[in-house]
Amino acid sequence: MAYNAVEMADWQISEAAEENMPYPDEWREKLALEKDEILPMGRLCKLDFLKIIDRLKDQPDGKYIEVTAITPT
Repeated sequence: MAYNAVEMADWQISEAAEENMPYPDEWREKLALEKDEILPMGRLCKLDFLKIIDRLKDQPDGKYIEVTAITPT
């Protein structure tokens, strides 16, 4: 869904985006994570990167990109 920043306030965009946000179990399935590697916090979730890295240590290295902040400019 496209959000129009000209017609919608920030809080309206945030509420509309949150309606379609997957639950932690859905994220776990999409990302092929183990149950103990995801820490649910309401509708949000945190990832236990140390457990994930430990589980995947014997697999070939892949490409990893971490986005820590996004600015609107």
